[in-house]
Order: sequence, then C-alpha cells, then structure tokens
Amino acid sequence: MKNKNDKNEAAAINYLQCELKEILGSFLNGGLATSGYISYPIIKKVSSSLVKRLISLFSFVRSKSQNNGLNFSNSLEKFNQSPNLSNARNFAILVSALYDYFDKNKNKKMDNIKKINVKSNILDENDYPDKYLSPVLELKKFSQKKLYEYVVDVHVHGSLATLDYVKGWSDFDTLVVIKKDTITDYTKILKLRNLMYVSRRYLYKIDPLQHHGHLIFTEYDFDYYCQTFFPIVLFKYSKSLLNNKKFEFKLRNCDEENFKKFNWFVDYFKNVGENEKCHMNSYNLKFFLHAITLFPTMYLQAKGFHVYKKFSFDIAKKDFSKKEWDAIDYVSSLRKSWKSPKNLSLIIPYAKVNPLLAYQVNSKYWDAMHNIIKLNKMDMKKLVNGMKILVDSASDKIQKY
Repeated sequence: MKNKNDKNEAAAINYLQCELKEILGSFLNGGLATSGYISYPIIKKVSSSLVKRLISLFSFVRSKSQNNGLNFSNSLEKFNQSPNLSNARNFAILVSALYDYFDKNKNKKMDNIKKINVKSNILDENDYPDKYLSPVLELKKFSQKKLYEYVVDVHVHGSLATLDYVKGWSDFDTLVVIKKDTITDYTKILKLRNLMYVSRRYLYKIDPLQHHGHLIFTEYDFDYYCQTFFPIVLFKYSKSLLNNKKFEFKLRNCDEENFKKFNWFVDYFKNVGENEKCHMNSYNLKFFLHAITLFPTMYLQAKGFHVYKKFSFDIAKKDFSKKEWDAIDYVSSLRKSWKSPKNLSLIIPYAKVNPLLAYQVNSKYWDAMHNIIKLNKMDMKKLVNGMKILVDSASDKIQKY
C-alpha cells in the first residue's frame, strides 16, 4: 500500500502533467498576446494569461521540490534566469525544461502501470471526394511536408474521421503527438509553434466558429497516460495522416482528472443558467451546443467509463428521466436539421497568414449578417434551463456514486 508521501508525490506529478499539457497546447496553437494576435507573424509574444499560468506552475513546482522531495532544480534555475516570459523563446526554454524534469520524476511512479498497445487506421484519401472535406487532405499534405520532422503522428478524429459529420455543425478535430526530441529542443518548439498556428487555417475552412486548435500530446504523455485527455478507445475511430504506427500507452489512474473535468462542465452550465445567457453570438453559441453534446461523455468519465462520444448518449440516458434528458434530445434533433449560413467571409486569403484573427473577424461578420438562433428556430431558454436541470441531477448522482 502506498504511504501518504507517495500519494502526494503522485498527485503533484499528475497535476504538473495536466498543466504542462494545457500550457504546451495553448502555446503551440498560438497562445498569442493581443499584439501578436493582431500583428502575427511580425509579433509573436505570449499572452499574459499563459505567462501567469506558467509562473503559477513554477510556484507549484518550487513548493513541491522543497516539501515532497521532487527534483526540479535545473528548471527552477532556468526560471530564475528568464524574467521576460512573454518572449516566446524564453517561454519555450522553460516548457522544455519542465518536460525534462517531469519525465525524470514520473519514472519514480511507474510501478504496476498497465500497458496497452493501440493502432489506428491510416486515412484513405478516396474516402474524402467531397470538396467540403478538401481541408482534411490539405492538412494531410501539410503534415507530411512540414510537420513530419517534429511529430510522431497527426490524427483526425471525431465525425470527420468516421464520416458521419454534419456540414456547418461538426468540428475539424485533430490530435498531434509531439516527438520527445522536439520537446527537448526549444528551437524546434518555436519552429513547430509557427507551423501549428498556420495549420489552423485548415480547421477553420471547415468550421469558422471552431474554438479549439489541435489537441496536443507528447511522447512523454504516452509513457504516463491519463485517459481524461483522450480515451484510448477513441484511437479505434481516428485516422492517421502520417502513418499507422502502433502506440504503446502506460495508463495511470485518472479519477481526479475525470471529476475535475466533469465539475468544470457542471459549473459552466450552472453559470449560463444563473446568468440566463439566452442571447449568444455565433461563436459562444457554438461552444455552448458542443459542450452539451460532450456532457454525457463527461458524466460517464466521472463514473469511470471511457467511451466514444457517439455511444455516450444511449449509455448515459439510462440514468436520467425524460425531463432531465430533454436538453440532450433537443440538441440531437438540432444537429440532424442544422442550418448554417453560407461562408460569407471576405478575408479568407488573409487566413493563410493569421488564421485565428481572420476567422474571428469572420464570426463577427456572420453575426452582423445572420442570426443563427433564428435560422435554426432554437428555443434557447429551453436549452439553458434544461441543462441546469440535467447537471444538477448528474452532480447528485456522481456525489452518491
């Protein structure tokens, strides 16, 4: 049986991994300060929120190095020598240093970890003849030409991989696995950051309102894998853009992360309900609707079950009354009959330079020209109140579980 100190060390390492993954993902997807967001690629400074998050992580690391016997001396020394973390170079150096010491410390917690091998199918271009799907093939070509040096693989997952997508509704979901030798070299991290940010234009070509960029993992994460990030069952339904390499996962316990993610969704929907946010712009509406479709998965994960999203509805539904589940059924019906404005963007060419800014402006243009809520005859009050009922019930069930 593990003693209290072992549990504390494991919890510290797990927290470090989760924060590092989020920070690296945000950085590689852009993570730009306002000046960079507007003036990319001339200015590439890191956002103040991301800088604060890294500083907070180093404060955490310092406390654990002093109290729990974890060794982060070299990364702390580099942190003390890097006062300007809004500088992308300094930021990349520190992220690289933390991954190195995360790797060294996590190896102390590798006893009795379950190993699983998973292999995905390679994407067949013949399955993507529709012009609407051409950005998927463009990303594949870009990955083969530009990303191969830095990544283990790039995957498409979700409805564009299983080809049960809905035009104007479905995200372009991707997963990128970063090589260890990329993470250990800050110059490669910086080069990859530029490539990853520019590659987001392919995602926005399919969904201009998409909130997230690429889902990021490193080979380090596969050695100490938390399924809350991306359940391994999902690899069965994803498609590889570079190769169909077999991945080996070493699974760690992720109960705490499952609960934390579930509670984030609960708090989000409660906040929407308490503030009666029934009037949303198209960008916020997209996030709200997709958060609803993800909630059954989050609920099941909090119960310890990791399933593919499309199967989560029928499984989770059994735990709730018809009234409690009404919002999920309503969104499912919206998805089937979804109407989206035609792409009216006047700045698509600029997306090749600064994709995030281009499509943010495009979403404002959409709002000015169309009302998506009216276009789809959506009862927002029904959705907002319905999700508050559902999350209250789900929270009670998880607390009793």
